[in-house]
Formats: sequence, C-alpha cells, structure tokens
Amino acid sequence: MATVDGRGSRRFALTALPTQVAYCGPSRARSGASDVDWTKETSIHSSAASTVTLLQRWESDMAATFETRVRKLQEQYSDPILTALTILLLILMFVFAPLQATGHIVFQVFGFLLAFAIIAGAAFMSGSTTVFFAMMVALGMNITAVVHRLSNPSALDLHLIAGGWLILAITLGWVVARQVFAAGRVTYHRIVGAILLYFLISIIFVALFAIVGQAIPKAFSGIAVDDNAALASNLIYFSFVTLTSTGYGDVVPVHPIARSLCNLESIFGQLYPAILLARLVTQELGDAKPDRRQKRDKAR
Repeated sequence: MATVDGRGSRRFALTALPTQVAYCGPSRARSGASDVDWTKETSIHSSAASTVTLLQRWESDMAATFETRVRKLQEQYSDPILTALTILLLILMFVFAPLQATGHIVFQVFGFLLAFAIIAGAAFMSGSTTVFFAMMVALGMNITAVVHRLSNPSALDLHLIAGGWLILAITLGWVVARQVFAAGRVTYHRIVGAILLYFLISIIFVALFAIVGQAIPKAFSGIAVDDNAALASNLIYFSFVTLTSTGYGDVVPVHPIARSLCNLESIFGQLYPAILLARLVTQELGDAKPDRRQKRDKAR
C-alpha cells in the first residue's frame, strides 16, 4: 500500500467512493421502508384509539339516555305506583293472610308473588339499590324460613319471617313517606299513599308482636304466638284492633313489653291521622298559592 503513487491514491479514493455510495444506498432504502411501516402502525394505532373513544362515548351516551328514560318513567308513574302498592298490600293482608290460615300452600305462593311485586314497585319508585337490596334480604329471609320449615321446622323460622317483614315494612314505609311528602301537588295517589303508610305501621307492629311473643312465652293472652298457619291473620287482626283503639278484649297483652308496644301503636294510631291531615293540607295550600297568584296576574 505504501508503494502506490498519488494517482493510485486518487484511483483508490475514486474506487472507494462508489463503494460508500453503494453501501449507503440500501441503508437509506431500509430506513425508508421502516418509516413507511412506522407510519402504517401509527395510523392503525390512532384509528384503534379513535374507535375505542367512539365506543366509550357511545356507551356513556346510551347510559345517560337510559338514566334519563328511567327518571322520566319514575316521575310519570311514581304516584300511580302508590295506589298499586296499596291495593297489593290490602289483598295480601285481608285476602291471602286469612286464606293461608286454612293451610293451603297455594295461598302462600300467591302471597310470595304479591310480596315480590311490592318489592319491585318500591324499588322502581325509589330508584335506590339500597332499597332493593334491603327488600331482597327480607324476601330471602322469608323464603329461607319456608324452605327450612319443610325440612326441619324450628323456632328460628318464625324469627326469620318476622324479621323479614319488619325490614320490608320499614323500608317500604321510608320509600312511601318520601314520595307522599315530596315537593309537588297533593294528588289522589299521594293521599292513597298516606293510607298505605298507615297500614305499614300496623305491619311493623305485627312483626314486633311476633318477635316478642316468640321470645317471651305467654306475653299475650288469647293468642298463641307459635309457628302455625293462622298466626299471620291473628296478629294482623290484633294489630289493627290496637292501632284503631277498638279493643275487643279477646286478645290482651300481659307482659309489660307487650303492653308498651300496644300503647305505642295506639298512640301512632291516634296521632298519625291528625298530623298527616295537617301536613297534607298545609302542603296543598302552599302549592295552591302560586297558582292563585298567576290567575290573579292574568286577570289583571
């Protein structure tokens, strides 16, 4: 290499230059191909991301539309549901409960169906998952007691049934009270809902009487608080007699706790109608004032 003259060096440089160019050419070609692939991958990823974003927006829009429709249905049918729940509860208390005393299982099945319809109506009217969960727990307690009664009956069955109806009545009473005393005009359905709330007070004390009578033997005279088909009908009868202060005297509370419960129920029975009427009349007058002012303004 040292014996090569300057012309040879030039020749070497000239021959080396095409080699460099020939070497760099494929590299640039490969770089261009990778740029094209990267551009394609970027466009694919961007299109996929935009598709996911569109799907998320569509899902959120559908959820918002569904919630809006449910709210409109609740606003439209909440008051009529009060009347429907009142009718179902009346049928359950004064038709199927006495028929269950005959011992036919078919009436117990119809009773569970009515109870499930009441739960569904209350859950729809409230729109609360907590209310639905509490009512389903109450229904589950009753179903568990019925199934356990068929295989191995015990005193636990009556406690489960009474506890389930206590949870159901308290939860339903809270839902009905919110709807009855909510802002707005006092409609016919709200008045019926107030009557339903009065009936639910009696159901609450039916469950309490069953718990006390099962825990304390001979707490009541004239009624046997044990697991039998006629117990529900007998306790409903005694609860309404106490709530309305009728007092026929055929069933008498003997234990002090039982007497305290009866006194408390009779106080509710006396005060509730007066307070309820005053509350509804005040609410109706308050809602009627803006309408009267508008009519006077139009007349002027």
